[in-house]
Amino acid sequence: MSKLKYGYQWQIGSIVINPDQADVVKQIFTGFLAGQNRNQLASQFNLTHTTVLRILTSNKYAGAEDYPQIISVADFKQVQEKLKQQIVRKPKQQPTPPTKFYRGIIKKYSDDAFKQAEHIYQLIYSEVEVYGKS
Repeated sequence: MSKLKYGYQWQIGSIVINPDQADVVKQIFTGFLAGQNRNQLASQFNLTHTTVLRILTSNKYAGAEDYPQIISVADFKQVQEKLKQQIVRKPKQQPTPPTKFYRGIIKKYSDDAFKQAEHIYQLIYSEVEVYGKS
């Protein structure tokens, strides 16, 4: 059997509301709708911001999946809309690798393979600096 959500407890084979924790859940939803952010709510109730987010996104608090209802469905929907507006993820921009490398004939710099490779990489690095893509 899985672990119960914060705000609930087992009692004689059924899920019931834990009054103390349910009060915290209600205050989290109320505070979020009033404009507090997840970090503020987390520090106020001595929880992590991830726990606050899990509470705010779980439909079980609105009475889903045989859980007793702690908050109204309307409040839950309002919170979901507010979260959607806040969580606008920007795609990560990957740096574009340089495409213009030194294409001339590379003269032999040294008989030592390591020094020759180091010289070639230095040429590539200087080309990257010239084209501003470092």
